Amino acid sequence: RHFLIGIYRNVRQVTVLFDSRLLAFFGKYAYTLYLVHMIGLQTANSLNVPAVARFVIAFAIALGVAITLSYAIERPGIILGDKIIKAVRLRKASLPGAPASIS
Repeated sequence: RHFLIGIYRNVRQVTVLFDSRLLAFFGKYAYTLYLVHMIGLQTANSLNVPAVARFVIAFAIALGVAITLSYAIERPGIILGDKIIKAVRLRKASLPGAPASIS
């Protein structure tokens, strides 16, 4: 019985952790942040400041670049891709002998 209570508590703690708005925010930009983190690291490493300050600076730069690229490139690309897919589906549906759309 204590084992089951322990499992429940751990699951609840993990659920609360992954339900965090902060994690959701970082998750939204995680891949882009991964792609650009070296920009922040290289910039921060060129500064003559303590290691903690370099970390904060590197993270701030990388996050800023990631958010900017997400809004400037990634989201417009997704919107364009959705429009292209929709146009292709409409064109295929309008061709003679095309099967009826299921979705």
